[in-house]
Amino acid sequence: IMLNIPIDKNLKITSDTHNFIISVRSTTKSGKDKWIQRLFHPTLEQCFKGLLNHKLRTGHAESLSELAVCVKTLKEQFGTILELNSQNQGEQV
Repeated sequence: IMLNIPIDKNLKITSDTHNFIISVRSTTKSGKDKWIQRLFHPTLEQCFKGLLNHKLRTGHAESLSELAVCVKTLKEQFGTILELNSQNQGEQV
C-alpha cells in the first residue's frame, strides 16, 4: 500500500517502493487540480526535512524573526514524527 497523506491543501506525502515523495498541487490551464511529484527522499526523516525546507523556501517571511517563528512552528509540527521515526529505526534489528 502506497502512502497518500495530506499535509495541507497544497502538499501531500506519497510514496513508491523506493521513496517518500512530496507532491505539490498544481492547477492546469483548464482549471483542474493535479498533483506533481517534486521531491523524492529515501527515508521518512529526510522527507520531513525536505518538507520543512520546502515550506521555508516557499514561505512569506519578511524578517529573520518571522523566519525563526516559521522554523519553530514547523519543527514543532514535524518534530514528534521525526523523533518517533528515529526511535523506531533504533529498535529495528
